[in-house]
Amino acid sequence: LAAALGLPAAPGTAAEVRTAFRRRALRVHPDKCGHSLATEAFRRLTDAYEELTARCATASTQPGRSAAPHTPAPMKKRRQRSWAEWEAELRTREVAERAFSQMLSSRFA
Repeated sequence: LAAALGLPAAPGTAAEVRTAFRRRALRVHPDKCGHSLATEAFRRLTDAYEELTARCATASTQPGRSAAPHTPAPMKKRRQRSWAEWEAELRTREVAERAFSQMLSSRFA
């Protein structure tokens, strides 16, 4: 099965299987390949993919094999703004809005 996808005898992860399947599928898919046996080759490729992904899924849930869950990176702690900083930002935005509306009114008046 792994040979059908161009993988070693025991592929490591489901991601490796998926990548290999997608690469081969682009070559063998009946819509991409005009060969008369493309449909049969794609069917065999799909069967091998399904079997290998099922094996990877069961292997990752078996005891003794680590199935490390994805842990997201810790988020940076954001600094709290002071009230004065909020007011200053609000003033600059109001000034920018006034300038923009004046520019528009003078342009389209």
